[in-house]
Amino acid sequence: MFSNILVATDLTEKSVLAIRLAAKLTAQTQGAQLTVLHVVDFPASLRDWSMPSFRKDSKLYDDLVARQVQAAEATLRAQIDELHMSTAAAIMHPILALVRTGSPAQTIASCADEHGVDVIIVARGKGGVLGSTAEQVVRMVGRTVLVAPVAGMRQLLKRRQNVIPFPTAKRRRSAAASSDGRSRS
Repeated sequence: MFSNILVATDLTEKSVLAIRLAAKLTAQTQGAQLTVLHVVDFPASLRDWSMPSFRKDSKLYDDLVARQVQAAEATLRAQIDELHMSTAAAIMHPILALVRTGSPAQTIASCADEHGVDVIIVARGKGGVLGSTAEQVVRMVGRTVLVAPVAGMRQLLKRRQNVIPFPTAKRRRSAAASSDGRSRS
């Protein structure tokens, strides 16, 4: 099906589900490559060196970046090791783990181009909706992007059914007509 898969992770539990999905897809294709990417993002003030402490001391900035990357690498390795232990029979292919710095969506798109991936797998954001990074990736790349399902999504959808629907123009006219005693079609 897909021979070269990139899964973007933010190191959350939802992203672990995306990694599991990618591992299953990789296991179905002989010779498939799985790359797991985490992008360490920094606030614009840090990226632009606008914070006075970083303008004075570039070593402080470099140390901060190195610590963030090191922590992300350790977490990513632990997640992949846990995946190997929980589904050892299904994962026959090596997993390439990458940690990069920069703008998440742009870095994911660049990594996809660099590695020639067939599909990018992302997780859902808060509340089960598409997150801003995932949405940017969908808009930026010219390849398939799969959004991993979230456990418990059915309960979330049931809760959303109880939400008052967005007032469309027809609903507003109908509400206005019923409030002044007339009915319009």
